[in-house]
Amino acid sequence: MKDQCGKESCGAEECKEECSGACEDGMTQAVLSIANQAWAEVLKDKMKKHYEKSKGAELDAIADLGVKAFEDLIAGRASAKAELKAHLDKINKK
Repeated sequence: MKDQCGKESCGAEECKEECSGACEDGMTQAVLSIANQAWAEVLKDKMKKHYEKSKGAELDAIADLGVKAFEDLIAGRASAKAELKAHLDKINKK
């Protein structure tokens, strides 16, 4: 991977001389980007817990319907997809 200087390694002496800090800035940006991704992952995990608590039973029912419909589809039951849609429509009307 090339750095901002176009060199193969940020640690190269010629890069440090030519870039005057650009390599370090690239590393700073990379670390901040990773930190931002980690923050988003933690937030996503917390949201999953909230959904499980508030909508767990409803999500379980949807998951069960989805699995059954998929099993029917792979078993060759053409009506399975339409039946799943009908069940989901009922759930959505609640």
